[in-house]
Amino acid sequence: MPVLRLKHLMPFPGRVKLTPTSRWRIFYLSHLSNPASDRVIYRAIVQKKSYRILELGIADGRRALRMIDAAAGLTSRSDIQYTGMDSFEDRGETDGPGLSLIAAHRVLTRSGAKIKLIPGDPLRSLARAANELGQVDLLVISSQAEPDRLSRVWYFVPRLLHAQSRIFVEQTLPGGKKTLLAVSAREVEQWAAKAIRWKAA
Repeated sequence: MPVLRLKHLMPFPGRVKLTPTSRWRIFYLSHLSNPASDRVIYRAIVQKKSYRILELGIADGRRALRMIDAAAGLTSRSDIQYTGMDSFEDRGETDGPGLSLIAAHRVLTRSGAKIKLIPGDPLRSLARAANELGQVDLLVISSQAEPDRLSRVWYFVPRLLHAQSRIFVEQTLPGGKKTLLAVSAREVEQWAAKAIRWKAA
């Protein structure tokens, strides 16, 4: 992956002009922020100019705010559309810390982006809302998603994507460390085909 330097962060036609503060913020998110595993997402937002973001499992909302910040370095905050699906008040003990729906809405709306929060099990919510969401530039699936259940949801993912969409799936490694894996369009197609066979069985 090419290294993103400050000099490469040039303004795009029709987008906001980058200030020294926004340049530094993008550089910080892309190269210095913690957890380090999330930096790949911020770099993807800048490189692909991702303004329509869908996140399954928003936890404490910190990553959501940073994704919005990364996009806001390149466009008006009012152009950014963030959709978050989370169990909120119904989070289980294994889901880790998180926000209530009201708290999440309060925190995220302060970002200035267009915020849509969908309560309920994220994977079931995606299956229900896939036809209404439209295409997104970036899809992030948190490590809360159980692999077996996630395998059945890929059936709904292709309709959310366009040619430049990026998909990342978070995984928890032994010892509790997390990593984000980029998923290719071909992998999505393959997993979607398997999900179709599962539905037909």
